[in-house]
Amino acid sequence: MAAKSFLTVIDSMQTKVLYIAAAIISLSPNPASSKLSIRSNTEIKKLQFFDANSMEVYPTCEISNATTKNYNLTKLRTGFYFIKIFTSEGVQIQNLMVMK
Repeated sequence: MAAKSFLTVIDSMQTKVLYIAAAIISLSPNPASSKLSIRSNTEIKKLQFFDANSMEVYPTCEISNATTKNYNLTKLRTGFYFIKIFTSEGVQIQNLMVMK
């Protein structure tokens, strides 16, 4: 059995150490304008959306038994966002650009 590799990073939004799993997560399209699809090879448990000022822009989304989640982005302005993705393998932070 192969050992799983983990990368340790500092989460600047909450100033704590996160252990990032080797889960494969994709955001498409990126840049996005109105719709976003988040896909993972492992179960997605929770999502948090933050703007460039680390302010949460969507309520925390708890998810059960899903490897794909779709979002309507029409309420977001043009700019850079961070999505904190909690999976059954760990946590990843992905960058998203919204262009209107």
